[in-house]
Amino acid sequence: MINAHSPNAEKTPLENASPAISPGEVVIGYIKKVDQSGVYVDYPQNPCATHVLALTTIPIETKNIGREAALLFNAGDLSKPVIVGIIHCEMMEALENKKPAHEPDEAWLNQIPVPDSQAEEKNLGIVVDGKERCIEAKEALTLKCGKASITLSKDGAIYLRGTYISSRSTGTQRILGGSVQIN
Repeated sequence: MINAHSPNAEKTPLENASPAISPGEVVIGYIKKVDQSGVYVDYPQNPCATHVLALTTIPIETKNIGREAALLFNAGDLSKPVIVGIIHCEMMEALENKKPAHEPDEAWLNQIPVPDSQAEEKNLGIVVDGKERCIEAKEALTLKCGKASITLSKDGAIYLRGTYISSRSTGTQRILGGSVQIN
């Protein structure tokens, strides 16, 4: 792995064609990955084909992945981002500060209790291999919480219901269908 901040970092052809920014101009980017090697970000002016390792002036945790961040660039080089802050979002703050109803232990995290009856087949399958969690149902699967629900039916229909629905994308967001109706 090449550290984008090392003086010997190689430039890609994309970097030579990257758009210029004004000195001190703040760019809004997204935190994409946090691991032992550092914090990786993406932003509209990113000259690289992948996320870029960033310096940071504030502590960044894995819970910040997906959050918007204010970026400056070391010596104006678009391949050397510096995170100077996290963009405040009241909804994200509320979600991060919400306390769970109870503290789950490790054994509880990999279980979904299903009431059992000898006369009924529950048809619930869960694959837990560290990479995928799959819940299957023969007819329909509904997740409910208060006034919100998501229902998946065997014929391929997906029903999303709620008092407020938000959809965000850091990339392209497409809506495709035989016809698209709004209101």
